[in-house]
Amino acid sequence: MKGKILITDSLFIFPEHEKQLLDAGYECERLDTPTATEEQLIENLKGKVGYILGGIEKVTDAVIESTDELKAIIFTGADWLNFIPGHELATKKGIAIANTPGANAYAVAEYTLTLILAMIRNILELGCTGDKKFETTRSLNQLTVGIIGMGNIGSLMARHLHSLGAKEIIYYSRQQKPEIEKETGARFVSMDELLAQSAKK
Repeated sequence: MKGKILITDSLFIFPEHEKQLLDAGYECERLDTPTATEEQLIENLKGKVGYILGGIEKVTDAVIESTDELKAIIFTGADWLNFIPGHELATKKGIAIANTPGANAYAVAEYTLTLILAMIRNILELGCTGDKKFETTRSLNQLTVGIIGMGNIGSLMARHLHSLGAKEIIYYSRQQKPEIEKETGARFVSMDELLAQSAKK
């Protein structure tokens, strides 16, 4: 065997993936909790050469410092910096870090779109959980929608909103995205303007 891999991901890593790792010469061990504590990680990472992170645990300096054989940490999502605050120490120790940008983009964009529609249509108050019987609500074609961040998820949101006929799409991002602007009509603005203009008629 080439070594053991710790897996805390219960959403994206399935038995068939474990078999691929096994066929490649690795042994897999699961820690079935999405909120592993620092102490649990320190204990379970002993002797592991790999770590597939899929919960919401934080990989701190103390966790990194405790590892004795770890060679790689793979985060099955985006925004890995938020989940691996000990990344600088990991790099110094020669531990590689990888993530999967875009892997959950469609799921997050669809969830966000669902929330937007539920909010503007006041679904909770008008449905079986609320006490309202009738209300006139606004539509997307009457509203300006703001997007913070135009990465994989933000770009999908802009496309969805454009397809559904949003009145105006504005966005703030660290980098301007001319290709998305051309495709969706989205307009780049400052954060202050985005917060002031979003949801306005």
